[in-house]
Amino acid sequence: MSAARRALIALAAVIALAILALAIALPRIAASEAVRARLVEAVQEATKREFTVKGVSAGLFPPHLELTEPALAGDADGPSAAARSAQLRLAVLPLLARVVVVRSLVVEEPHLHVLRDGSGWRLAGTDLPEPPKPERTTPHEAQGGGSRGFSLAVQRVALRNAALRIDDRTREPAPRLDLAPVDLDIRGKSLDAPVDVKLDAALAAGGTIAVVGKGSAAGPFEGTIELRDVALAPFAAYVPDIELPKTAKGRVEVSGKTAQPDHMKIALELTEPFRGGALAANGPVSFTAELEGDLRAPTGPFELDASKAEISIGSGFHKPAGEKARIAGHVRRERVHGASTLRLESVDVELARIRARAEVELAPRREITLYADPFAAEAIAELVPALAGKDLGGKVGLEALRIELEPLAVHGRVAFAPLTWKGASDAPTELRGALEGQGGEIVGRDLRVSLGGESGPLTLRIADLAGAPRFAATAKLEQADSSAVVAAFGGPRGRLSGPLDLDASLAGPIAGGDVLLAALEGDVALRIAPGKLRKLSLLRAALEAANGVAKASARAEDAEALKRYGGDEFESLSGRFHVAKGSARTEDLRLVYPDYTAELRGRVGLADRALDLHGALELERPAAGRPRTIPLASVTGTIDAPEVALSREALAAAAAAYTGDARRREKWEGKLDKRLGEGQGKQVLEALDKVLQGMSQPKPEAEE
Repeated sequence: MSAARRALIALAAVIALAILALAIALPRIAASEAVRARLVEAVQEATKREFTVKGVSAGLFPPHLELTEPALAGDADGPSAAARSAQLRLAVLPLLARVVVVRSLVVEEPHLHVLRDGSGWRLAGTDLPEPPKPERTTPHEAQGGGSRGFSLAVQRVALRNAALRIDDRTREPAPRLDLAPVDLDIRGKSLDAPVDVKLDAALAAGGTIAVVGKGSAAGPFEGTIELRDVALAPFAAYVPDIELPKTAKGRVEVSGKTAQPDHMKIALELTEPFRGGALAANGPVSFTAELEGDLRAPTGPFELDASKAEISIGSGFHKPAGEKARIAGHVRRERVHGASTLRLESVDVELARIRARAEVELAPRREITLYADPFAAEAIAELVPALAGKDLGGKVGLEALRIELEPLAVHGRVAFAPLTWKGASDAPTELRGALEGQGGEIVGRDLRVSLGGESGPLTLRIADLAGAPRFAATAKLEQADSSAVVAAFGGPRGRLSGPLDLDASLAGPIAGGDVLLAALEGDVALRIAPGKLRKLSLLRAALEAANGVAKASARAEDAEALKRYGGDEFESLSGRFHVAKGSARTEDLRLVYPDYTAELRGRVGLADRALDLHGALELERPAAGRPRTIPLASVTGTIDAPEVALSREALAAAAAAYTGDARRREKWEGKLDKRLGEGQGKQVLEALDKVLQGMSQPKPEAEE
């Protein structure tokens, strides 16, 4: 054996012994207090948190370093970061080229607590005080080392059965998101090769998130985020005015040619009910978008589809499930001179049978401009419950209707060509003209309303749109069908009939139902001549009340005669009303019947149609001049079913005034014969005598 060969064998033996000695000594070195102290110092310097570790061990075959129960100090809730163990494995051969290759970093059961406050995102707990800075070295000293150091490459990082807690203390109450378990696996082959990323996380509130991606830090890269029935309750604090659905699902794809993403594809779906203010949706709502460019200022198409959902806005709007509800357009966000703009352009709106176009600006202002060619008004009735059964007809067009928010302002026009709806009569109610937005108010232009076949001007102004919107309207009608007018405002069909002259001036808040009626103010003057209040005669009701008060029982034929006497057709009805606080008050309501006149004062409820009136019935005036009257103690009940009450004293006075003017009585009897039939006048007057004259009799002692 040559000397050279023996030398090589000896060298190999020495190296083998050195490696063996290192393998035996390395665990002891790693477990030494000096190594532990240096490790703690390095971690604390990097994290600004106190660091503890229960044990440190190392091995050479394969080269590895393992920490047992490492932990970073946190707050009262526990450590900001901790794990059951963390193991680092290195590759040996790359060390010869001054490259540190971490084959794997595997952390078992890590727990991480991250919070957000005024200073941004950070680990929970308080930062350690800054250590004193070392003295600055001279340029010569800084350049004197000549050492190139080591390059670092990591081939795999894995978190197994991890738990992540995120607290956002910028909100009150602070929302909290818990993810557990979380499994993360990042793999790469070399310094320049892209890495593969896989993440699976479960939310404590429900649902899972899966992330799969590939790329490098400098790009290119691509990744997919999949949401699987993710619970939205932890995110409620970010949208306090919205009642979120329980879960969401969908997919987000992100990619980039450099370190910044430049393409995003979104497909999200909400399948459960949610609510925002008066808006409520029940059923699937989907959102898709594909955005290009710098995602801080993206552009691309989007679509929001709620066709399968039931949508309502309070009690004023309802779209059944299955009716079209779709918004599609192009989103564009730009940054110009430090300012950011966000617009939705070329937006198509489909809502049931309504089609419109829109331009929307979301930042820095919020406004929407709508355009729609005239469309069938009945398409609106299908979406507005209050218009159901109104046989809405005609057409409505939107002429560059621009609505600005914060503060609310309206510009543009809504034109009616014309707008019609059915009332009680065959002739529909009709509205022509337009509503024009003038910023903070809306005014009517060339408005005319037709009720019962007669047309009249209508002025309308809606003011204070940005505050408490109120309307002011005036209308004037001549010889209109009163039955159609009553039906147009929700009254019963056919209760009132006759040609109507109306002059009304009303104002109130933009509201509906009882809220509007309670706040309505203004004046109304009306006259109907001749007309009819179907099945309603104040005289008949008064005589029946008189007979009941007097306990003077009339025979059946007398009662029937009085019914014939008190007809429901009148010669004229007129009066002026002041509307305020939910009532219409009058001092001069006058109904003139063929045989008597009713003079009434008091109030009529707008919402409940209740009556609170008093006055008198004036019978045929004798030749001597003094009328025969029946004072009415009260007229209560409702418009549809009035209840007349009379006092004994009032009726006694009426009976005393009832004199036997034979010539006048004969004339009156003849008039009744002519109207009711031969011989009927005498029977009616005799029945009337018994009622009125019975009131002059003393009150029976047994009667209470």
